Amino acid sequence: MSNEETKKCEYCGREIPIKAQKCRYCYNWVSDEAISRNHIPNSYNTKENIPSINHINNENFMYKNRENFLNSNKQEFKENGSITYNHAFPIRRLFLLMITTFGLYSIYWFYNNSKILKENYGKNISVGVRTFIFTFIPIGNWIVFYYLLNDWEDLIESRGIESFSSPANLLIYICIPFLGLWSIINIQESMNDFWRIEDLNLRTKRSFTNTEIIVMIIFSIIWILLIFFILTLIVFI
Repeated sequence: MSNEETKKCEYCGREIPIKAQKCRYCYNWVSDEAISRNHIPNSYNTKENIPSINHINNENFMYKNRENFLNSNKQEFKENGSITYNHAFPIRRLFLLMITTFGLYSIYWFYNNSKILKENYGKNISVGVRTFIFTFIPIGNWIVFYYLLNDWEDLIESRGIESFSSPANLLIYICIPFLGLWSIINIQESMNDFWRIEDLNLRTKRSFTNTEIIVMIIFSIIWILLIFFILTLIVFI
């Protein structure tokens, strides 16, 4: 691994980032007291619970371990008669919604991810106020956008997942407006990695929701009318 501070997984013995709460190799949740790499080897658990090094390096073992984890936690996630999905958001859906709505979908994207931080992870933030600032207040919108990125960066890294750079993505968002979409997509990719581990036994919804379809139809009509208006001006001028 790199020079970053690590600890030993108390279940499989592999080294993981010190902030990680779930092992990226065996998919078990680890405690904050897991042993750092500076401690005595093998003091993190008893020998009976530690697979041999051959097993640890065996891909079939890791695959079966993951399958056992999924099967042991498998259950029907139903709510109001429909499947409950995780929060991962396929990039193609995000891209089409951003393009179709002239980038206005970023407002809902900001609101939704702020709400998740508040309701799911106890962040002491005012979602409505931050969304209002993000939407209407110049310069202030850069500040609240950075806070959102920084909160998510910390949360993603706490799971041992490679994250994005908040300052770099903010600079891209500010200085290169036409690459603002790229910045949001880059951030969403890291979020998707986070949700695939955080909600390991939930599905990702890949199809558009009815609301998204309606929004895309409305904005598509606006696009058509706008293009028709521009062509009309060109012809008569």
